[in-house]
Amino acid sequence: METDTRPEPLPPPGLKRFLEQQKIHYRVTTNPSSRDPGRMGSLRCRSVALEDVRGTVLALVPEDHMVDIHLLNGMLGRELHPLNEARLRSVFPDCSPGCTPPLGQPYAVETVVDVGLCTGLELSLQSGRDQIRLLVPTRDLQRALNDCALGRFSYPPSPHRPKPPGLPRMPPDSRFKPALAELFPERAARSAEQCQSLPVMPVTARKLLEVAADANAGARDLRLAVGQDPAISARLLQCANAPAYGFSGRVSDLDTAIARILGFDRALAIAFGMSLREILGQNEPDAEELESYHRNAVYRATLAKHLAGSMPAKSGVCPGTAYMAGLLHNIGLLFLACKFPEQHRILIDSAQLNPGVPLVHLESCLLEISHQELGGQLLEGWGLPHELVVATRYHHDTDYDREHSAYSQLMRLCSALIPKQGVFAGHDDAAPDRDRLVRYLGLNETTVETALQRLADTHPLLDELAHRLAA
Repeated sequence: METDTRPEPLPPPGLKRFLEQQKIHYRVTTNPSSRDPGRMGSLRCRSVALEDVRGTVLALVPEDHMVDIHLLNGMLGRELHPLNEARLRSVFPDCSPGCTPPLGQPYAVETVVDVGLCTGLELSLQSGRDQIRLLVPTRDLQRALNDCALGRFSYPPSPHRPKPPGLPRMPPDSRFKPALAELFPERAARSAEQCQSLPVMPVTARKLLEVAADANAGARDLRLAVGQDPAISARLLQCANAPAYGFSGRVSDLDTAIARILGFDRALAIAFGMSLREILGQNEPDAEELESYHRNAVYRATLAKHLAGSMPAKSGVCPGTAYMAGLLHNIGLLFLACKFPEQHRILIDSAQLNPGVPLVHLESCLLEISHQELGGQLLEGWGLPHELVVATRYHHDTDYDREHSAYSQLMRLCSALIPKQGVFAGHDDAAPDRDRLVRYLGLNETTVETALQRLADTHPLLDELAHRLAA
């Protein structure tokens, strides 16, 4: 029998020295499950790192709780936001990439503790190392944290009762709800006439939707739709002349740009992306976040069109409309970023602090409206086709099985097949049942794998497209 010669896993050196100096007893466990070995009453907790102009803060909360950054900032009188990867490496240099230690003192970082950790005999702590946790007696940790701020700034997430009574959802001076009421009267706006405050959809955008829904439309139809819009025409020519598309000459006409260089789908995405900018205004998220949004959109749109082409005719799904559904299904997030940047910033920070909480739960807690409902009301207010409204409003809804449900379930399948990227990565609902969705849509594993391979073959061009849309 061979002897295991691997070194014993240890916490980071700085943390190890601090624990020994403070005479804090601990045991190392490599058990990744949700229940650590040890005595009954062991409570798992996690640490999150934040900062503002005054410095860095490490917050300790129960692992299954959601951190409320608004409550934490109010408690400390700060304007904290999550640390990015580069700052994590700088502040905690001896920790594994992406990991945080359980205590800030070894790194001269202020530590705050949620009152939810004041129960139980033993705590299971993050160690600052991958796949390693520390089991520490609660009384020992309380002694080490005696001078740290203590308060309630986390709570169990729930889709039905998001917060305990008395906890505010948004800053008291927020105009988010009055502004929503103005845009969508009584949250039941069902026509453009009822939504007088909505931004107007440009004529070009409507023409593009008509082209996308026409199964017989081609490059000429797309050129006619955008030909009267100088800004969109110029952007298409600029993109067609980009080195990424490999054309050696100089492209100077739209027909060549669309038919020979960009292709119908990419040209349509660029043109519609430009129209969205006109609709939503210039108050956009930062370039990295915007590129992440467009990358998710074009990947899902492309895959949705490939899959729709293999679906049975009785499904009633048009590949062109499926493509537009992929581009639009998360428009509620973009609308929030452009029109309500304060609420969007809080949502982004909360998503980074709570990677295990589904996005729709975060939105329910913080905004009282989900991005899918917001997007659905927006498209409905513009009078867009019901297929696009359904795909947008119900793309997180497992049980929706009414008219045009194939579009919403197709969006769910795309989410199951393509992991979300960027700031909202890991925040989809529990992974959709891929096999059930494949059967529901009349597909099979062969057609799904073929569609995924076609998508993989175009990754570089789609990444370039997302970059151009965000530029």
